[in-house]
Amino acid sequence: MIASALGQRSRPTASPRSARLASISVILGILILVIVLLLPACTRQPGSFRLNPDRVAQLDEILSRMAADETFSGSVLIAQEGEVLLSRGYGSADREQGISNTPQTKFFIGSVTKQFTAMAILILQSQGRLDVQDPICRYIEDCPAAWEDITIYHLLTHTSGMVVMPDDNSYPESPITPRELLDRFIDSPLDFQPGERISYSNCGYWVLGPIIEQVSGQSYEAFVQQWILEPLDMHDSGYDQDASGLAVGYVDQNTAAPAQVIESSFLYSAGALYSTVGDLYRWDQALYTEQLIPRELLDQMFIPRISLYPDAVGSVAYGYGWIVLDHLGRHLVSHGGALDGFRSWIFRYPDDHITIIILSNQEDSQDTLLFAWRFLNYETIAIETEDGATITYAGPLEVQAGGRLSASFMVTDSSGQPAQGVLLGTLGESTTDSAADRTSARLTTDGIIELVWPVDLPVGTTWLYCIFKGVEYKITRITISP
Repeated sequence: MIASALGQRSRPTASPRSARLASISVILGILILVIVLLLPACTRQPGSFRLNPDRVAQLDEILSRMAADETFSGSVLIAQEGEVLLSRGYGSADREQGISNTPQTKFFIGSVTKQFTAMAILILQSQGRLDVQDPICRYIEDCPAAWEDITIYHLLTHTSGMVVMPDDNSYPESPITPRELLDRFIDSPLDFQPGERISYSNCGYWVLGPIIEQVSGQSYEAFVQQWILEPLDMHDSGYDQDASGLAVGYVDQNTAAPAQVIESSFLYSAGALYSTVGDLYRWDQALYTEQLIPRELLDQMFIPRISLYPDAVGSVAYGYGWIVLDHLGRHLVSHGGALDGFRSWIFRYPDDHITIIILSNQEDSQDTLLFAWRFLNYETIAIETEDGATITYAGPLEVQAGGRLSASFMVTDSSGQPAQGVLLGTLGESTTDSAADRTSARLTTDGIIELVWPVDLPVGTTWLYCIFKGVEYKITRITISP
């Protein structure tokens, strides 16, 4: 699988079904993030929010407990204003070899790669070698007629109309060239006219790779290495899937065999890079400076170009390689990545100089990663149940009518282990109210569950209840805003 210091493994045979699932997982992160974040809240002044060190310590304890139960595996870094509050590895980098994750462990970061690809384009623009408004056919050999109106800007913002993934998205068994990758979808019809709307497209970011190569005269890998990774001293990041120190990816705690390893040349400029939490923090800090490109051009990355959900409540848009939104009255730029065996998240609150980086080599840790982020940002309420279980609620306390409420719960039994069963949530003045909105979900083995309600209630206040093992608990009062 990965020829590394973590041991040598044979490469599993790819299957079309596995490839399809991986293709979906590459974009799963962005979709989940958008759903979770469509939540306006009270406004805070820029720079007024401070992370609570006690909460960071509590999160460290929770993740340690999850790692002991094998429900989370990865590395986490949390920082504010240049001070690292937490940098730690959890669980196993290689179960067979007994190697633990550390802050130095390398993880595949999937679609987080896209922000590095976007930066490469802006570096070339800063050098006067291209412009984001250039038509892509200026740089693509045998460019099809359907692509003539597509610009680099359209690729950066997922507004090109290109398909999400090619019809033939099976994994190659050996390296392929960028041209061979493009040939998988170059004749596919556009889903819509360029600039008409947004649709997340790995194909679009794959096309950016050959443009970078054509303009620079270097391979994508070499350009990113020379102009981004080396200047930022990101020595533990790169493109080589056989690099030393890479974590082995797993599906879940119950599957002993490693997850499928995807050929890097197939992921290419849309998702091939690996990194560490420390290196990504160097990347984060560099984005406050002009080390790579001038400020005026750097700011272009984070302008919300087009709304991902124009009819939804709340501002969630895409910039250049970043999701840009207002979250809890604070400016947030973020992106997730998902590959077979790996999950990654980077959250940046630029006004507060807060960074949260979570990398995981366990595919089923998606909920855990989002819980960790919410745990640091939301108020929590813990309720002791009659049978000794504890229901910990961590969710937004305000939502707009016509929007969506997403509430995250962690339920543990009297011994502190994840509880099992069904959690029922009710949003209304009382659980007997016929007009109340109800939702339920079965508790997973990691004890974390998310309940989501569409909010179509009268403006005013209402109550959030949960029912666990037949007993009703009043959680908190919710403010419904116009």
